[in-house]
Amino acid sequence: MSPQTITIVKATVPALEQHGPLITETMYRHLFRDAHIAVLFNQANQKKGTQRLALAHAVLAYARNIENLPALGAAVERIAQKHIGYAIMPEQVLSQTSWRAEDNPPAGHTYPASAANF
Repeated sequence: MSPQTITIVKATVPALEQHGPLITETMYRHLFRDAHIAVLFNQANQKKGTQRLALAHAVLAYARNIENLPALGAAVERIAQKHIGYAIMPEQVLSQTSWRAEDNPPAGHTYPASAANF
């Protein structure tokens, strides 16, 4: 990983600390537009917010530990095993998570100016 990439990832920490759950909520809302993908997820966890919080915490941990990735080994392994268990392919996620201008935050929320840098 290049020093520039590490700097960029580390710079996201304040935005992730403040807005991580909102970012992941928006990502899941976009992802679940595809019913074939939505059925792979526990919708009870979606309604409770536990999955989006878990992902927000995982992304924040990654950003905080970008220079110490072995510290994330067990957590990354658990996430990978869940994805493998459901036969989720990278292209399924990547095709559904690209940002579009019409992806607005939930009512009552706004994205910080720093989110434009993501």
